[in-house]
Amino acid sequence: MKAETTKVLLPRTVLETGIDKDIEFEGSLADYLPGINRIIRTEANLLPEEIELNGSKAELKGKAVFSLLYESDYKGKLKNEKFTVNFNQKFDVGELPKGENFASVSCRCSHVSCKTLNPRKFILRCRGDIRLCVSADAEAEVVATSSDSGAFYKTDTVSLSGKLPPLRKDFNVEESFNFEGATPISEIIYSHIKLIPESIEFSDGNAVIKFNGSYKCLYEEEGEEYKTTLATRKLSTSVTIEDDSISANSAGWAELIYDGCEAIKEQDNYGENRIVSVSAGIGVILHCYNSNETELPVDMYFEDYDCETREGQFRYENVKTLPKHKFALEKAFEIPELPFDSCIDKESEISVSEITKEGEYFQIKGNCSVNVLGEKDGSFFTQDLSFPYSVELSNESASNEMKLKAQPNILSTDVHINNGRMNVKVNAELYLESREKSTVQCLSGAEITKKDEGGDRKAIIVYYPDKGESAWEIGKRFNISPDNVLEANGTVFDKTNSVADSGTVLFI
Repeated sequence: MKAETTKVLLPRTVLETGIDKDIEFEGSLADYLPGINRIIRTEANLLPEEIELNGSKAELKGKAVFSLLYESDYKGKLKNEKFTVNFNQKFDVGELPKGENFASVSCRCSHVSCKTLNPRKFILRCRGDIRLCVSADAEAEVVATSSDSGAFYKTDTVSLSGKLPPLRKDFNVEESFNFEGATPISEIIYSHIKLIPESIEFSDGNAVIKFNGSYKCLYEEEGEEYKTTLATRKLSTSVTIEDDSISANSAGWAELIYDGCEAIKEQDNYGENRIVSVSAGIGVILHCYNSNETELPVDMYFEDYDCETREGQFRYENVKTLPKHKFALEKAFEIPELPFDSCIDKESEISVSEITKEGEYFQIKGNCSVNVLGEKDGSFFTQDLSFPYSVELSNESASNEMKLKAQPNILSTDVHINNGRMNVKVNAELYLESREKSTVQCLSGAEITKKDEGGDRKAIIVYYPDKGESAWEIGKRFNISPDNVLEANGTVFDKTNSVADSGTVLFI
């Protein structure tokens, strides 16, 4: 007869792939808006909304949000408008393993441009870098050790650390900021909220994510003279994600998706427009994993039956997060014909293009881009800056099978201008996720047959074991319980149930 079997779930990464996708939007300004005199800055943000696995296909549905900052044909005033276009992208993921499969996706805009057709019509284009990862808890069939069959089992403890399906929660941040002491606000040009995940507290059934960040508002001041001011305020908040798959032993990191930020001016107690009320739609995606210890059978035998075992070799992948790595990037640019002499605002983005392992180190390479909004004599211009970077990380325990995934995040950006020279300093951090492939060998099946009756077993067996031989090995040799071997010869074995010294006589 066959031994009973059971299924265990082994975490694996099934597929990692990416694609560059071009997204285009042809639009026009609303009738109430002034026309375009000159484009100053164009931005795009890709928002993944839904990713579905269906058979051998994966489909991403999302939207691209374009932001257009321009100098209008009405007194040269600044205007900023947003435009949204939906997109979808299909992937061929091939044959998926049995078990639970799930997909995660990340989107980044690598290039954006705007072509004006006339003062009111334009074409916006962006190129999206879309990355897909398909993970699985693949099923492996092994001999069941829980059955009451009278068998003696030898097991190995395997630590399995597998990813959970991404958990998303959409929430709103609503705040009011008082710009007390500042010149009253005539018109808000644009506003933006940026949050940075500071910590995640896991407990059974939920995860509390705490954020620190800032709010910034570029606005036109009241008065006859047209003047713009950038105001910033600190901001902190927290979000709780509830899910039965989360446990106190979970770990992971959070990714933010900004859906938009709306702001209106309000009057303070003195009737002046110095209060800004903000509402921002934000999505947080929690990427986490759970660790557990699993006992897998590697050998078995019976007292009264013969047992012919089959071994199977199974591959799995352990995932864990590493401590965040903070670093600073500094670069000086010589720009003799810089069109402005003061910095109004700046936006930065950092990407990872390559991760290589050299000995006990990981080399992370990528690109940092900075967009600077500047002003001179009442006119506004932007300057795009870009430079490569390289960061070296030490990891003494890194094996050849280990892969590293790095998610960058901008903490702050400083820009100083002096005589055509622009000094840029970007403070950033990397969320690090390591994945290490391993192989486990265990019993995948066994055939059990009745022993041939060969007479009575001798009552006493004298055996001279080798040093280091285990009670399990001796028990299997003579088809008796390892517990009986230990009970009859307790002083012979050390704490690991192995023979302490060779030449010892055992009575079984």
